[in-house]
Amino acid sequence: MPKSKILFAVPTLDSITPYTVFSIVQTCRRDDITYMALVGSPTDQVRNQIVKKLLSTDEHTHLMMWDSDIQTPDDIVDLLLGCNSPMATGIVPIMMHDMIMSNIVIRHPEKPDEEDALVFMKQWSSRAVPFEVENAGAGCILIHREVFEKVPWPWFRYEERETDGRRTGEDIYFGRKAAEYGYKYMVHPRAICGHHKRSNLLDLVAASKKEGISITDNEGTANDGEDNRNSKD
Repeated sequence: MPKSKILFAVPTLDSITPYTVFSIVQTCRRDDITYMALVGSPTDQVRNQIVKKLLSTDEHTHLMMWDSDIQTPDDIVDLLLGCNSPMATGIVPIMMHDMIMSNIVIRHPEKPDEEDALVFMKQWSSRAVPFEVENAGAGCILIHREVFEKVPWPWFRYEERETDGRRTGEDIYFGRKAAEYGYKYMVHPRAICGHHKRSNLLDLVAASKKEGISITDNEGTANDGEDNRNSKD
């Protein structure tokens, strides 16, 4: 199998957290990584520019993208490559409707036969091996270039829902579009990332469990997305 060569990009509005910088430094110790940061807005256009950079040469086999406030395990690249999938994602805590969930989109456990009954996974998975999911937010993803070659532009785009006018995240749009071409994310259960807002959301989950307080009870519709990942909140 040909050796992987990864273009590693962090789209950001204006800054990168120190925790993310540390993870970037650790990751870039590998010799199969080419790193770039791209500052700009809106995020969907920045992500599309990064994809165009990937496809402008034959140098790289994969694109890895992190949000600018993510802290990853030191072995994140091996974990994502270990999914053996064209699309792989880590597990990232997100804030949705004042509740902490993950970026992973799954079928509603009580409505498995309803095509549009999708929700964000509330609990970190206890599975031992990678598993396929319906979609995912793009806080920490690894995508093979073949996906971008087969899925037409625009890869990322904000959309307003016709039902209520709410904006769907650009990454949720990408996951849905990729699925139309036969691609879905695989999740590695050990690729659990920190997400540093005003506090690390992963620490908040752990602290709430220790105190016996549930902050992950409500369902969040997977059509919402999270369109403020690079905010300072």
